Order: sequence, then C-alpha cells, then structure tokens
Amino acid sequence: MEKPIPLINHQKIISEYQLMTAWTISIADCDHLAAEFSDFNVTDYCLANLWFKGYLTRFLACEVDQAPTLIYKNRYLIPLLFRYSEDTKKMFAEMYRWQALFLLLEWYLKYEPKKVILAWDETGTKKVIDTAFLVFRLAEICDGAAYSLSRCNSLTDFIDWNNEHHLIDTQHENFRGFDPDDVKDLAELEVILAISKLRYLTLDPLHGS
Repeated sequence: MEKPIPLINHQKIISEYQLMTAWTISIADCDHLAAEFSDFNVTDYCLANLWFKGYLTRFLACEVDQAPTLIYKNRYLIPLLFRYSEDTKKMFAEMYRWQALFLLLEWYLKYEPKKVILAWDETGTKKVIDTAFLVFRLAEICDGAAYSLSRCNSLTDFIDWNNEHHLIDTQHENFRGFDPDDVKDLAELEVILAISKLRYLTLDPLHGS
C-alpha cells in the first residue's frame, strides 16, 4: 500500500458499563482502499449506519452512524472499525494481510457464515461482516501459525502440530482435531496455507501423509 493511512480514534458509549473504543479511517481513505481492493471484489464504499453485536464490542449491542465501510461483491458491508491492537496496525503496514482477509472471508461465508455475518444493514439488502473478528483470526494465522506451517513437511506434521495448537477447530468445546477426510477442514487448511504463502512468498503446500 503506497499511501500511508492514519488510524482515527472512535469512541462511543454502548451501555452504562461499557465504552467502545475503536480505530477507524477517514472517508477519503476508505475511498482509496475501495479502489485499491477492486481486484479482490470490493465494488464500492459507503458511509453506513450500523447496528450490531460483534467481536469489536465483545458482543454487546452497538449502533454506529456513518461508519466508513467497504462494499464487497455488492452484497456485503465490511465496516472499517477495528480494535485497538497491534493486529490492526499490521493491517495497514502489511498489504498482503488485506488479500489474506478476503481469502479468509470467502471461507467463512461458505462454511461458517454465522461467525462473520453480524446483521443486515438498515436497507435490508446487504449483510454486515464482523471485520474485527476476521482481523483477529487472520493474526492467529499470520503471526501465530505461518512460521510453524512453513516448517511442516507433510500433512502428518500439520496434524500433529494442530493437535497441540488447535488452529483448526478451535471453537469446539471438545476439540476433535483436524480430519483429513472432511471437506470443510481441508478447505480451511487450503486457505491457511494460501495465507501463509502470501506472507512468506513460498510455494510449499503440504502433500501426502
């Protein structure tokens, strides 16, 4: 990303006991990102009035007016509202993370849409994406797993590593591990490997057992 994009503080009282503190960007920079990510199926941008419960607010209900938002495939809204974290800073320092985010989003929309779709927008025509959750999950892959995955030489190596670190299937109360015969697990591994390659620019997928 050639143009530096400054993060802007956004605060909002969402309950008697909770203040939402977040980062966002200017509408001009939202316009810039929309153009930058047109190859990733970002079709436009808008200022959206949103009501949601999500990772950003620790699942408390929140209403945000005029949030800078990317429009994805003309069907989804990606609010540019982020947690205060190093993960957010990295999104704007390392361009590959945005391409990785869209890869990850596609997997969730196909296999676990309830985890990333917060609500419908106020027009009832577009679904709102949990951007903050995607950034968090992406950091788990890029910063917590990519290096280890680059050192795996086989699917067996990955299964052993995953049994210890629970990268895939982390949301289950009773961890069942990675199932090499499960289409969903294989698709998730494929996305994780693609994201790891984006970081290290290597072509070393896991094959065999």
